[in-house]
Amino acid sequence: MGLTISGVNKKPRSINCFEEKKVLPKLLLLATTRDRPQIYLERLFNSLAAQENKNFILLLGDQSQNGISDSFLNDYKGKFSFKIVKILPCGLSEARNILLGIAPKGYEWFTLTDDDCYYTPDCFSQFAKYQALEPSAAAFAGNPCETIEDCACSEQSLHSLTCFSAIQKAPSYVLFFRRTAFESVGLFDTCMGIGSNTPWQSGEETDILIRMIVSGFRVYRAKGINVLHDTIFKNPLDTKKIRSYGAGRMFLLVKHKYSIFFCLLNIAYPVIISLPHFFSRGPLSFRVYSHMFWGRLLGYIKLIFMRLKNCKSQKTSLE
Repeated sequence: MGLTISGVNKKPRSINCFEEKKVLPKLLLLATTRDRPQIYLERLFNSLAAQENKNFILLLGDQSQNGISDSFLNDYKGKFSFKIVKILPCGLSEARNILLGIAPKGYEWFTLTDDDCYYTPDCFSQFAKYQALEPSAAAFAGNPCETIEDCACSEQSLHSLTCFSAIQKAPSYVLFFRRTAFESVGLFDTCMGIGSNTPWQSGEETDILIRMIVSGFRVYRAKGINVLHDTIFKNPLDTKKIRSYGAGRMFLLVKHKYSIFFCLLNIAYPVIISLPHFFSRGPLSFRVYSHMFWGRLLGYIKLIFMRLKNCKSQKTSLE
């Protein structure tokens, strides 16, 4: 079984999974947590302890009021490398920037680990295979899975991402970045992301992908890198969060000057997919996509008014 790669000006090629190097590039896992129930941390830590390739370190920024218990951490000592750092409560983008600033040297790649995601045992080994296949890559977007049954088989294609395909199914927890490429395009935008002091509570990780692509770096989708995460349908419905995520998507599109047509298509998208999801997931899906729609629509309207206000103030200053 092998991996294939395709993209602009590239001929498909393959690499034998059994002949390639087994050594994982040194990988840094960046994660933050704030009062997350311990059951989720246990699930994450258990998946890390079960990794086939353990050439990684978890750097966990703890923003919890009472901290993570020593008894919990002691259960995982010697099973994999990790470091817990106490940081003050702040937005996710700011927290990630802080962690990158204090991260140990020598780790060529980093991934954005959610404290409620978890990994298949071969996840980081698969990442190593893709990295060996395309050593010039600046980033990989893996495969987000809800259940183990959703995970792709180990033989998967590697496709180049564009500024349009990069915003599809690329949540932060499936992204792997080369640190030198990341540093060349700048840090996470603290105006975006969960916990920022703005209405735009998502999109900061996709912002990095788009900046990389615009700068000429190679970014790929690698479906054989499987990361599991509960969907929004499994958690209590947080309408405010859903709407703020929708607003964040529109801020991302406006920031990178996507066309009005593409922005309107993104606003309409939740309505378009709500019907098939209604039959597969039930009435809850309609409520989720309804709030997503209103978050995107109202966020876009807010951005238009902000732009008009800025244009008016600039015109007044010139007069």
